[in-house]
Amino acid sequence: PKYYFDLKLALKSYQKNDTPFTPAVSLILGLEASLDFIRKEGIYNRWEKFSKLAKATREALKAMGLKLFSFRPSNSVTAVWAPPSIKSSQLVSKLRKEYGISIAGGQAEFKDKIFRIAHMGAIEEGDLVIGFYFLERALKELGYNLKLGSPIVKLEEVLYA
Repeated sequence: PKYYFDLKLALKSYQKNDTPFTPAVSLILGLEASLDFIRKEGIYNRWEKFSKLAKATREALKAMGLKLFSFRPSNSVTAVWAPPSIKSSQLVSKLRKEYGISIAGGQAEFKDKIFRIAHMGAIEEGDLVIGFYFLERALKELGYNLKLGSPIVKLEEVLYA
């Protein structure tokens, strides 16, 4: 509704140190907690951590014989082509339902062709190791031929070097 996007009303309330409607309190508190965490860890340390997690993710995927979607991948999320014989929606569903692991599928014309793995935010090294253990297990169960353990070895080479 227009009411929630009325900037004049928002400015008028702001000048009274108020809001024109109930704000999303849980989002504001979550943002505050996230900013506290960033201040404590240090922004440059976080950027370095995400860069390392991204590199480890990409190397582990390559060790599985998978091809990265982008030639210049981001340090926030890595997109990868699903094996031709597997729909990425099958993989995403299997990981979530059977193992409690959340990854994202592709969108639009890439809906069943790629999947995406996040490595930014509240993700630690151990989360990647566990996630890749179940990723290789799910891929194997869906018929993808890979050398078991290869992504974990590659992850550890990058993370603990």
